[in-house]
Amino acid sequence: MFPGPAAHRAPGSGTALNDAQNAHIWLVGTLNGRGWSSVQIMAVALLLLVPLPLLFGRRLRMMELGDDLATGLGLRVNRSRLALTVLGIGLCGVAVASAGPIPFIALAAPQIVVMVSRSPGVSLVSAGAVAAGLLSAAHLASGQFFSALVWADRQVGWIEVVEESQRNNLLPVGVTTAVLGGVYLAWVLFKRRGTGTA
Repeated sequence: MFPGPAAHRAPGSGTALNDAQNAHIWLVGTLNGRGWSSVQIMAVALLLLVPLPLLFGRRLRMMELGDDLATGLGLRVNRSRLALTVLGIGLCGVAVASAGPIPFIALAAPQIVVMVSRSPGVSLVSAGAVAAGLLSAAHLASGQFFSALVWADRQVGWIEVVEESQRNNLLPVGVTTAVLGGVYLAWVLFKRRGTGTA
């Protein structure tokens, strides 16, 4: 979809290939090449948006009880749901604009918090901290992926998976989280199969 317009550029120019590679971030999320300018833009957006979910934390817990009970407790459910939806879209927009789509982090983080804390509710702060830890770990693993393949090549000797020149290549973090997240999701579904919950 994205490389299409670049492919119609003048033949022989390197611009088309560069544009296609730059557009690749919107297909697979990555933290590679993010500089301080990206951090500054994201920091300003987060300073404006992050306090709002903390203010809505009480409303979220009330909405977990169900619409009828939350309404009985005095919560305007539809208005709160709309505000939280707009806020979620804003936060997702900031994340995707900064790093592209990085799958499964938001799915796995609350589940891990529930398993570790063994509490029925999920704290926004703890879920955010776990998500940040997962993303950092996935980024570190992605950075070492090609180096690990080169090391494996040296140990095996009779098969060459990657060339030595590719040692410093960086795997997009979105690929790592998609693979690990898929394995995690399969494990969760398998674990819940016997309990009858989904």
